[in-house]
Order: sequence, then C-alpha cells, then structure tokens
Amino acid sequence: MLLRLLFLVIIFLSQVLYLGVFASDSGYIVVRERDNMCGRFTPWNTIAPNWLPLEWKVIWLHPDLAGHFRQITSCSDSTLARCCRDAGYRYAGVPIGDMHISEQRKSAEFLSSRSIIERKNLNPIEYRLSDTITRKEVMKVIWQVANLPYTSCRNSFSDVENDWGCSYIEAALTRWFIERNELFRPDDTITQTETLKLILQARDIKKRYNTQFWQQDYISTAVYLWYLDEKYSDYNIVSTRWWVFQVLARTYGDDFYNW
Repeated sequence: MLLRLLFLVIIFLSQVLYLGVFASDSGYIVVRERDNMCGRFTPWNTIAPNWLPLEWKVIWLHPDLAGHFRQITSCSDSTLARCCRDAGYRYAGVPIGDMHISEQRKSAEFLSSRSIIERKNLNPIEYRLSDTITRKEVMKVIWQVANLPYTSCRNSFSDVENDWGCSYIEAALTRWFIERNELFRPDDTITQTETLKLILQARDIKKRYNTQFWQQDYISTAVYLWYLDEKYSDYNIVSTRWWVFQVLARTYGDDFYNW
C-alpha cells in the first residue's frame, strides 16, 4: 500500500512539473500580468496536452489556516469574470487554452510535418513557443518555406562569416527577401512587421495595399487574408516563435485548418 501511494505521488509530481500547473477538472484560472489579463486555461486533451506559455501563471488565492495559498478551482464559466475581478485582473472573455495555446501548438506541429521547423512533438516544450526568435532563425524558416537552393557563404555581411545561418541569409539575399548591407545582426530579435513581410514574400503572397507606409500595407493585407486577428500600430513589437509559426501556418489555409 505504501509503495502504491508513493507511486501515485511520483506520478502527480511529474505531471505538475511537466505542465507547470496543478490539475483540476475545470481547468486552471490563469493570469497574464503584463496586461492585467485573466482567464481559464483548459487542457486540450490528455493525449496531446497543452501547457502554459511562460507569460501566463496560475492564480493562487485564499490563504488557508496554515497560511498556504490554494488555487481557485470553484469558479464556473458563469462566474469566471467575477473571480478574475476579485483577484484584481481583467477577464479575457475566452478560454486561454483556445486563444493562446491550442493553435500555437498545432501551428508548430503543422510546420514540423512539412519539415519547415524541427519536429519536437515528443517534447513539445522544446518548440519554445514563448521565446523570441532571432533574425537568422527566421532566415532558416524562410529558406525552407521558399524552397531556396543551398548557397555557400560569400561574406556579403561582415558579421555572419562564421555563423551557421550564413548560407540561409545568403540564399535570402539572392532572392531579394533582404537587402545588402554591411551588417545583418544575425542574433538580434526581429520585429513582427519585418517577419510578416518575409513570410508573405516567401509564400509569394502579394500585398493588397500600397500606401506610403509599407508596414501597414503588410499588416492590412494579413488581416484581410485572416493571417492576423487584428491590426497593430507598434511596428517595434518583437516576434515570438509562436507568433511566427501561427502566422506562417495560417498562410496555408485549409491545409492547415483541416490538418
């Protein structure tokens, strides 16, 4: 009996460490502190569970007699908005699992099935969906998407001579996806708008607008074609891996949605 109990405890702890949250039948009440948002995270299923992005965390409230904080598990969907307000947060209005997790995971798996990114389905946390993405990593994705030929490093940029991303960068240069310059800054982050332009070019998708602001042209085009949910005006927002994967996957239309 003791061994069985110990085994169950080990299984429970392993799930906690894997998901980063404690399980409950009704899901998890989670918050995103950067914009004071609150909602419910519902796991997708037990076979292919979703996980919380790093920016989301479980709410712990109501100290018990021992002074420990316990997780909210009693909020139904009808009272979730009140529970969020009671905790000092704004209600997201939709399950976090549907909005921020399921499509992200599916996007990564879809792209990996097409050998655009490396498959990590056995350990999906290695997709690092919440991490930012570097300029050279995006170039490798673009190289795969556009089916560019392998190009040897020609030292077109002085800061990529001995970089693993050099051949991908050079290949993108031959197709004018990027412009020739002294530096490429391969390890820097890349903005969403810069990435969006590269994705549409690599997928040979023509922009539908032509104004004096190229950023808004691509943003408006992506919204019109349902690649983005809404427009944004901050052109300096840095791309995260999940954002890149999701936008790129959506450009495949029904192939992605029916996958």
